[in-house]
Amino acid sequence: MREDHGVCKKLCTVTEIPPDDTKFINERIREDYGLNWLVDGLPAAEKKVDNKTGDVFYDMGFNLGDDTGELYAKPALNNHYEILLEYHTPTPGSYRVVGVVVWPSRSVPLES
Repeated sequence: MREDHGVCKKLCTVTEIPPDDTKFINERIREDYGLNWLVDGLPAAEKKVDNKTGDVFYDMGFNLGDDTGELYAKPALNNHYEILLEYHTPTPGSYRVVGVVVWPSRSVPLES
C-alpha cells in the first residue's frame, strides 16, 4: 500500500482478436454490459454527471465499452483504466481502502 509502482503497466499483449470474439464483444457493448470490480471487498464505481441536473454521482461498476455517436457502427472496448483508491489510516502504518473510483477509456474500435 502507498508504494509508487508507476502509472501504467502493460498486463498482456493481444495482436489479433478473432472475428467471432469481436462480434461477441461488440454485441455486449451495445447491450450496455458493465464491469464490476471488487477491491478489498469494496465495489468500484465510476464518477458521473447527471445530464439533466448537473449533479455528480457514483455509478456502481462501469461500461465495458462505448457505442455512442460515431462509435455505433464499430463500438470501442474500454481497455485502459485510471484508478483512484481512497483510504484512511486507522492506526499509524496501517491503511484501509474506503473507496474505489475507476475512469475507463478506450484505445481503438474493434473490427468485426
